[in-house]
Amino acid sequence: MIENIIPVLGVSNLKKSVEFYLTKLSFQLRWGDPKTDRICSICRDDHYIMLQLQNPVKPSLIYLGLTNDELFNKCLKNNVKIVQPPTENTWAYEMQILDIDSNTIWMGTSPKNLEI
Repeated sequence: MIENIIPVLGVSNLKKSVEFYLTKLSFQLRWGDPKTDRICSICRDDHYIMLQLQNPVKPSLIYLGLTNDELFNKCLKNNVKIVQPPTENTWAYEMQILDIDSNTIWMGTSPKNLEI
């Protein structure tokens, strides 16, 4: 039985990456020391992402299913690099951002208007 599935994102500087997720996206550090370890776990709303030092970094894409667009607003307010601004689609209201290592964070919530 699978207990959980946790995405692992490659990063070039663990300390700077943890700082990005904590300050820009309001994640929390769960375990690991970004100054000395090669991997750390961060979380938000009891959902986890692991950040791992890689050389070279192989950017990844992860999807965050959200209950509302609060995180969209936080990204816009904190000047996070936007790949796709908030966009209404028939399947979801979604947005894509890049972290400091060009990992894509694709976020979506229920469509705001079901009749597009």
